[in-house]
Amino acid sequence: MKPCGICGTSNNDDNQFCIGCGQKLEPNQPAQVVPTTPNPPIPPQASPVPLGHQQPNPIPSAQMPSAEMP
Repeated sequence: MKPCGICGTSNNDDNQFCIGCGQKLEPNQPAQVVPTTPNPPIPPQASPVPLGHQQPNPIPSAQMPSAEMP
C-alpha cells in the first residue's frame, strides 16, 4: 500500500492514480502534510445591560418664548 502525497489515502501498490483524489501516484512518494492555519481567538463580547435596569435620560421639553402682543 502506498499513501497519496496529497490526501493521504492508502492505495494499492499497482495504482497509478489515487482512489481518493485522483492525483497521479509516484513510486515511493512521501505523504505531504498539509499545514492547517489555527483559528484566531474570538474576543469576548460585552454582556448587554438588561433593559429593565436602565434609567432613561430625561428629555427637556421645548419651551416656547412668550410672544408679546402688540
